[in-house]
Amino acid sequence: MFLYTVYSTKAYFMSVVLSLKVYLYSTLLSGLLSVVVSLRVYLSSTLLSVLLSVTQRSQGQAPEWKSSSDWLLTHSLYSSGLSLSTLLSHGTTKISAEEDGGLSRQLEITAAALIHFEFQLYQAIELYHGRIRWLNQGSMKVFGLVKGSRVGVIVDTSDVNCTKDRLPDLQRNLLSLIEEQLSCKRQLYLTSCGTETSSLWDGPRDVDTFRLQEACGWVDELGARGGCNLLQALKTGLGLGCTQLDSLVIVLGSSPDQTADALFDYVGQSILGRTLLIHVVSYCSISPLTIATVKRLAEVTQGRHHIFSASLGVVDSSTDLELLWTEIKAARELLGHTEALRQGRLGDMTVTVVGQQISTELDSFSLSPSLPRPPNHNVPLNIKPPGVPPSSSADWLRNHGLKAKRLGLYQVLSPNAYSLLEGFVPILNKTVSSTVHEKAMVQFEWHDGTVKNVHVDLPLIYHYQKQLMSAVAVLERRVQWLSSGSRQIWGTVCEQRVVIVVDMSMMIPGFSLHIQHSLRVLLEEQLANKHSFNIIAFGSAVRAWRERLALTSPENLQEAWQWVQGLQCSGSRNTMGALRLSLEGDLNSGAPSLSPAPLLPLSPPLTQGLYLFTSGLPDQEIATVSSYVSECCSGRPLRLHICLLTGEETEGQTEAQTGGCPPPRHATREETAGALRELAQAGNGRFHWISETGILESDDITALIGEMERAANYWQKSAMLVDSLTQKSDCRCPGEDLSPGDKAPAQSPLAWRCRDRPLPPPRPTALTLARLVRAHTYARIK
Repeated sequence: MFLYTVYSTKAYFMSVVLSLKVYLYSTLLSGLLSVVVSLRVYLSSTLLSVLLSVTQRSQGQAPEWKSSSDWLLTHSLYSSGLSLSTLLSHGTTKISAEEDGGLSRQLEITAAALIHFEFQLYQAIELYHGRIRWLNQGSMKVFGLVKGSRVGVIVDTSDVNCTKDRLPDLQRNLLSLIEEQLSCKRQLYLTSCGTETSSLWDGPRDVDTFRLQEACGWVDELGARGGCNLLQALKTGLGLGCTQLDSLVIVLGSSPDQTADALFDYVGQSILGRTLLIHVVSYCSISPLTIATVKRLAEVTQGRHHIFSASLGVVDSSTDLELLWTEIKAARELLGHTEALRQGRLGDMTVTVVGQQISTELDSFSLSPSLPRPPNHNVPLNIKPPGVPPSSSADWLRNHGLKAKRLGLYQVLSPNAYSLLEGFVPILNKTVSSTVHEKAMVQFEWHDGTVKNVHVDLPLIYHYQKQLMSAVAVLERRVQWLSSGSRQIWGTVCEQRVVIVVDMSMMIPGFSLHIQHSLRVLLEEQLANKHSFNIIAFGSAVRAWRERLALTSPENLQEAWQWVQGLQCSGSRNTMGALRLSLEGDLNSGAPSLSPAPLLPLSPPLTQGLYLFTSGLPDQEIATVSSYVSECCSGRPLRLHICLLTGEETEGQTEAQTGGCPPPRHATREETAGALRELAQAGNGRFHWISETGILESDDITALIGEMERAANYWQKSAMLVDSLTQKSDCRCPGEDLSPGDKAPAQSPLAWRCRDRPLPPPRPTALTLARLVRAHTYARIK
């Protein structure tokens, strides 16, 4: 989520300007919170725990601690009377007969009613966004909102979920959950789920300071305990000793040992006739099976699910958040209906708006000049020292991927893999195939579809699995790095010659401060180690900071920031003009610069990167722009990268809302993203899509996730090899437990490894009487 997206939300500032009381109450609340923080420094630990417990219990009774489904009972659009039928009831409908005998409906509504209705919708949208931001704080971001007063918690402590890299984060997040949410409950019950189930207490305990300390100590002692025996843990959590629980939180980081059907059947039967809230959490899992199990378990029990991804730092899916996003979407659809009413027609009904001039004054009202600027917005740049030159994920994986580290499963198994041999034996007059490998080895499907006989070296496989886990941890750290700072907005800026092309059109009014801040963090964090740079801003007109690329020096970066602070949104989206200037103009020629900055000699070996930061489709046809970009970038060290920022849908915008320019061609967010993705591919570049909630799509992150999925696939196949070998080693010894009439099967080469009885004595070497007679007869004849 961007740091200053809130500055660009039109509805938020309308509510601030028109609802000053809310601001005063929030200011007063902030003051009270600061007093509580100061008290925590001076109070003793015993008194502090009592105060926190009382404070959290009082917060637990507040309406905001309800789940979104309960909260929306009093805050939804329907409960607030915000529906299309309610809006139409404020007008007068007349039905008249037409010349062809049909009936026509005419609606007459005042502009004041539309403005009031829109204002209520904007307030509702901001209210939902505020709750979304609240749900993305602290332990609620990781585990979701925990309901109930008597809560049981089942934590997955399998080897997969409690590796040495994951365990410290899991323990820290669980301690945060105890401090922020579980400490305000009445009763608590904690269980760890490994190969065997381990509970802190034999039943639920009342929450007090001593019990909370025990819970924190229990969290500190968590460790890897083998598999994930979720069925046994559910039998413990839903057993007779825990019938008083009204909420059960299940935290899974790996796939359960049991099948999904067995789990669903048991849980469905156990909660039958009970009022028990099931809250299932997928904690930092990349396994599709685990995520599907979490969602399905919540669906079967009519509970809630919460899927958190630590690598991306965001909530992938949540029942509470999905309900809020549904309300926001419905509110935006209602805003589209109000705009259709202003246009004079809604479906087959003709609409007349009385006092239309009042609404146009609201449309032309600009909030941008009055928006509060981010902290330190006007101060000079805090330029970070140059570091290691970054690279795209595709280039990075060539040196740090699984193939580069020789961690491909087929690379590891190839020295011990043997193909099936066939040959013609003349004495038998037929073709025979090898059978020894099939009996002594494990059959494994190769990447080309053939089946090979593989000798499974258990120490080698275990070492390989540890290396896979280490490689996945490195990939997750890079994903987190790509999701931080300016890389979350722009991606990685890899080229040495950089041109930033910024969309400053009126298609997203109110985003000028956000765009300026995005450029500021880019200048501070990623351009210090570049050779040269320039900035181009475009609306209907196109203007550049410099006529040519300028050397990247602290003075030039500060001067560029001063120029960026003067940018304002205006006009339409002349993307083609900006691309022509950056690809054909004096920017790439040897013309001297008119600025006093030092001239930059052309450096053909250096790759140049164009980073287009835009909010939608160009004014021109996208096919024309793509053809032009493809022609310019072919055969040249030039790449065009697209950074797409999407806000609210622009459907139904009037010329007054777009600064007097014609409204853009309407396209959904997905259509816009698809067209710009193809444009980035035509320019040999990368595509990066962001919104108010964070990163929606990134080629760099997608490549890393694909590598992690490949590692998970290798892990699964290597585990299958170990299981196959285990099954062979567990086979019966030859001739054991057979009836006299049965024939003993052929002995496996691995059978001698599992023999419990001693080896048979060696065969006698002395000559028998028959052999002595034969030897004496042979000597006489000779």
